[in-house]
Amino acid sequence: MRMEKFVARLSAESDARAERILKQHKEDSDNRMGRLVKEQREETDRLIREHREETERYIGALTEDFQHRVSGIAEQYGDIKENQEEHSQKLGEILQIQREHSQKIDDMAGDISLLKETMGEMVPRKSFLVLEKRVGALEEKAA
Repeated sequence: MRMEKFVARLSAESDARAERILKQHKEDSDNRMGRLVKEQREETDRLIREHREETERYIGALTEDFQHRVSGIAEQYGDIKENQEEHSQKLGEILQIQREHSQKIDDMAGDISLLKETMGEMVPRKSFLVLEKRVGALEEKAA
């Protein structure tokens, strides 16, 4: 029985020692894991900060470029609007001149018709051609 007590005591001591070792191991693991998690969190936070700063710079540059382009477009729009107004004014003037010319052409067409009628009554066409030949011959002699 002594042996059994000894084995039991040895087994109990061994179990207690194993539990202490496991407990110590668990604490060490937990501490190491805690440190690793903390280090990883700090590294992740640092990377996020760097990325955020880089992203903010990039977005700032994009914003500045966009505003510059919009300003350029706005200036071009103003120039286009001015040109459009000038062209509209010139087109109005051209249309007015066209109306005036159309009226003058209509007047001249009426005058020509009147002249044809008057000439037709004054001198017959045949006589006019004969007269034209005679004038041409006289002009040649005079020259």
